Amino acid sequence: MTRFLQKRKSHFPCNVFPDTNDSGLAVAWVLKNQGGSIQDITAGGVDGTFSGDVSTAFDRYVGYHGMFDGSSGYIDVGATGATIQTAVITFRPETTTEYPLDLNGTASVTVSGGTLGTTGWTAPTTYVNGLTGSTVAAKQWQQVVVTSGSGISASNLDIGRVGANYYEGRIAVVELYTDEKSAEWVAQRYQGLASGGVCGVEGVLLSLAAESSGGFLGEGSSPWWIESGTWKISEESDTTKVIENVTVGDIWLPSSDFGFVNNNDGSFGSWGWWQYKPAAAALTVKIVGTDYSAAANGYAVYHATDEALTLTELGVGTVVDGGSATADAWHYMFVTRRNFGEFELWVDGVSAGTTTNNVITNNLFTVISASDDVGCKVIWADPRGQKNFSRYQGDYQIF
Repeated sequence: MTRFLQKRKSHFPCNVFPDTNDSGLAVAWVLKNQGGSIQDITAGGVDGTFSGDVSTAFDRYVGYHGMFDGSSGYIDVGATGATIQTAVITFRPETTTEYPLDLNGTASVTVSGGTLGTTGWTAPTTYVNGLTGSTVAAKQWQQVVVTSGSGISASNLDIGRVGANYYEGRIAVVELYTDEKSAEWVAQRYQGLASGGVCGVEGVLLSLAAESSGGFLGEGSSPWWIESGTWKISEESDTTKVIENVTVGDIWLPSSDFGFVNNNDGSFGSWGWWQYKPAAAALTVKIVGTDYSAAANGYAVYHATDEALTLTELGVGTVVDGGSATADAWHYMFVTRRNFGEFELWVDGVSAGTTTNNVITNNLFTVISASDDVGCKVIWADPRGQKNFSRYQGDYQIF
């Protein structure tokens, strides 16, 4: 028996470190305590000093970050010597009214009632998680960008305080740029965060409303692309965050996101996930696919409206007959495809059978498709890492 190595979409730490080669970067800080101060990561040498109750920590989602108490703690930077047009903050506010950044006593970045505030800025454009907008959630890691065609003197900068109001929550990185940034730049900057902590577990945003085709799921915080229908990230009673179908449709992501060496390697190995299907619905989870069609060109676990469960070569027919699985209940699915093409389907830890099929040997897309009814759910990951949509490398499953 061979013990497998797990390979899954990387959750941590995400890439929140600024690009120091960006010609517009004036000053930036990763909030790591270095002898009672944070150090400017640019050549400017503008450091910040801890004041009041501020501590720092390291976690698997965003790496180093500062923790602010909301009553006395802030970081005093003072004069930066920079006139800036863009501020980027990666943070996790404790409430929907917070005070993360004061630039000079009159210009600031705040959050009031869940809306990003930009006092002192001239006609700014605001972004949240790579998209134009101003809605900020509490208790979620987010990246906000404020950018303007007019410069602001960052002459008396505080992190974690605006005037007499203090910030409660966490801040990982603060970046200030001397130029106005485009929407394309903002989206690319955010992807460093999205490819790590924000799309993994604790950092995944709950969808405030159902989201339609043509965008990334979870308000842009996950790598799943909505091809059709409407979907959202919801939360189960045990705080596990799940992908939930609202109206019938498909979502997908490139299979390479699971860390395959190449497309051929990606069509062999093992996959595991949790899924929930209402009685009138049908759910397809395509683990190996050469395109993002949910109806053909790949292998999928198919849970039909009559509760029949099969591993199927899509567009061709059943590969493994899994019997049936109850509706309106969570089930754990596990599929192994060994290097000589033998498939084995496991349902709730019990083998449902094996067969050999070597028709498709490239894996480019992973697809989730819900049809006939709404309410299908798939668990992407939970904070304990116990329920993951994962891809494994190895020959056998070990319980």
